[in-house]
Amino acid sequence: MGTFTVGLVPHPTKSVRESIDILCAWKAAGVPGSVPHGGAAGVGGASGAGAGAGTGDADAAARKQVSLVARASDADRVSAGDGGRDSGVELVDEATFRDRVDVVVALGGDGTMLGAMRLVAGRPVPVLGVNYGNVGFLVEVEPAELTDALERMSEKRFSLEPHHAIEVVHTTSGSESRYLAFNDVSIARRPGEGVVTADLVVDETPYGYYKADAIIAATSAGSTAYNYAAGGPVLSPAVAATLITPVAPMSGIDRSVVLGPGEALRFQIGAGTQSAGLEVDGRVVADVSAGCVVSMRLRREAGQVIRFDAGRHQTKGRLKLSLLDLPLREDQLLELVPSDVRARFKARTAHKRPSLGLGPGPLAVPEGDPVVGLDARGDDVELDDQVVDESTADGDATGALDEGAALDDTATRGGAAPDLEDASDPDDIDRASHAHVPS
Repeated sequence: MGTFTVGLVPHPTKSVRESIDILCAWKAAGVPGSVPHGGAAGVGGASGAGAGAGTGDADAAARKQVSLVARASDADRVSAGDGGRDSGVELVDEATFRDRVDVVVALGGDGTMLGAMRLVAGRPVPVLGVNYGNVGFLVEVEPAELTDALERMSEKRFSLEPHHAIEVVHTTSGSESRYLAFNDVSIARRPGEGVVTADLVVDETPYGYYKADAIIAATSAGSTAYNYAAGGPVLSPAVAATLITPVAPMSGIDRSVVLGPGEALRFQIGAGTQSAGLEVDGRVVADVSAGCVVSMRLRREAGQVIRFDAGRHQTKGRLKLSLLDLPLREDQLLELVPSDVRARFKARTAHKRPSLGLGPGPLAVPEGDPVVGLDARGDDVELDDQVVDESTADGDATGALDEGAALDDTATRGGAAPDLEDASDPDDIDRASHAHVPS
């Protein structure tokens, strides 16, 4: 029946051993023979596993073999640890990884997810995100839900969500470098080094000039990230467009511009730019100064994300985004939930949260506990997963939240990894993580 190959992209620092073990057990069982290979458009809908199989032997014969692969550079992150067991994951070079995988499972947060999408953008196979990060705007599945998610994937009970990307060409002194951004690209001044000045040219027609602290070019999914923080509009992910927004403009174009999917644009960097950085999905990848040219074009459907419950994911995203407008710290956000939930949370995490005056150590919750994450400074505060009713007796709640909704914020921005092509970028420094939140 052939082999179904699943590529693993782990978080760069956090242990993902729990999920590796689940994947290895799933591998041992195999998957239904009809499971689609990555890249097949329109995969989804409801179809049962092993349909028409009359016996256990027939069902076993109809199941595909599963192969788990990871890049050799991720060997330490997918190893079996000190137990000496075979991890069940084959290590391959990056080119082989790209060529062989049918699906990618990103074990991390939004930064790891974006890195995995960039990694396979040349052959955009579906990517499933398992949340080991701090943000979780793009990822949908929690580690405790992975077993069920794999079964649903085997049975084709999912949909594919397309993501557009921006192709970037940075030209300076005759040399050329290429990058790909699923959220946004920015040209940002360095502190103490003046401003960014640039002429915008669209399809060879001069459009205007910018003089600002930074210039952002975002996809529709990335419109809820840096662009949103800079006062730009939110675009529906269904819109294929490039959105340009200046940050703290001093003169020239001072508002957002929306360009169509077929329009090519370039920024010709002016003499007023002494020292700036080119950021791609929140990572500094190149220096920018006078004379540089940064060209961009939208690549439609450059990536595919597996969704099991798109409606619920969108609802969670809207709730997360709404917290960005609240002028509250995370300890103040706790005051918005009912007192019994707040007391239970504080009792359970009293020894783990110094920033709330609750004792030393990082925040954690019992394994498998449903949580709601409140994050107003780039950190997670996790609460019991329940409906917060506007009409609670003590009046502490300010609105009703759907069961299972995760409230999360990444107001802390900045921090750049030097290598864009590393798919395992840290999640907690990705300012572009508010991916795919519909308007």
